[in-house]
Amino acid sequence: MKLLYDDVTNLVITRDEVEKLDYSAIDSFIKQAEEKGNVLRNKLMLNFEGYIENLEEIYKVPSIKKWVKGLIERYPYIFYFLGPDCGLNTLLIVACIGNIKEIDSEASKDKVKEDLSQYELVSYNHKLFKVRLSKTVSTKIIEGLIEYGLKMNLESDDVLFTILSIPGLNAG
Repeated sequence: MKLLYDDVTNLVITRDEVEKLDYSAIDSFIKQAEEKGNVLRNKLMLNFEGYIENLEEIYKVPSIKKWVKGLIERYPYIFYFLGPDCGLNTLLIVACIGNIKEIDSEASKDKVKEDLSQYELVSYNHKLFKVRLSKTVSTKIIEGLIEYGLKMNLESDDVLFTILSIPGLNAG
């Protein structure tokens, strides 16, 4: 795999890779990224191939959810690389490992406020979602990003911005 410096690195994860919990494409990406430094921050796009579901619904596919949970176990700092606005964005990864609910546009404002007390409101593709990661997963991601930042001598502002950009992160 050749890394792109000015563009997005698009990794296609096949259904077979998902079902076999094969992370070789990610392993290769991470290895090359570590050799190159921080040039790939916000440049990774994951696409899942071989599923009937459209991209927005990948968080409903049990095998993809399991694969993403394994991804976070291996690389809790993967959010450093994920591009928030391209392909499979951060929200969809969070949806695979956390809680996500679509907000009914007809719901009353009071009901929405009540429902949002433990969630972060996120807008995606002209829809509103409530998202939340568990404290355990949030801690793993935050610690993973900080450790990766220290290991790679990354700018602390970049690491902090990444942490703050993850929807539903439960830092409390």
